Amino acid sequence: ELKQLLDNAVTAHADILAAATSDDLTGIDTTDYLNMGIDGVDGDLSDGDTSNDGNLAAVNDALINTGNTLDTAASVQEVVDSYNTILTTATEDAGTLSVENLTDIGVTLEAGTEAVVAELASGVIASLGYSDVDTVAETQAIVDAIDAVFANTLRTSDTDNIHTSVVSKAELHTLGFSGVTD
Repeated sequence: ELKQLLDNAVTAHADILAAATSDDLTGIDTTDYLNMGIDGVDGDLSDGDTSNDGNLAAVNDALINTGNTLDTAASVQEVVDSYNTILTTATEDAGTLSVENLTDIGVTLEAGTEAVVAELASGVIASLGYSDVDTVAETQAIVDAIDAVFANTLRTSDTDNIHTSVVSKAELHTLGFSGVTD
């Protein structure tokens, strides 16, 4: 029985790493994570019922996007834990994200503003819902919108030819502002 558990863990780890490397985790399910000893992954993507997808799709998306080396169960668990922190912040309307929570799932942060952006992203994500951050692209869009706000603060006037960044209506919507018009 122990040999079977070890074989299952080795196979699951190889499957998850191969799938993450190929950017296709569609065949990876919660059993793979459980066999590998990874906690905090739930859901079923195989039945076409989105009401029971859990966080499986989000975690799989993070494993495709992370820049982390996924060579151990602990490295995979780190990505899972980081994404669960982000998802919990959205569902519980509170929480503090670290730079690592964002970068572990593959979000890129501007050098020099990482900690401040992570802090602001915590507040923005807490004001949004689970479905607003259940892909890395959505979470990246929030960070990009925060970066646009920072860049916009450098403008000295509407005719500033050096600092030309302007926060778009779409970026304001991403940050949770409603009623924004052109």
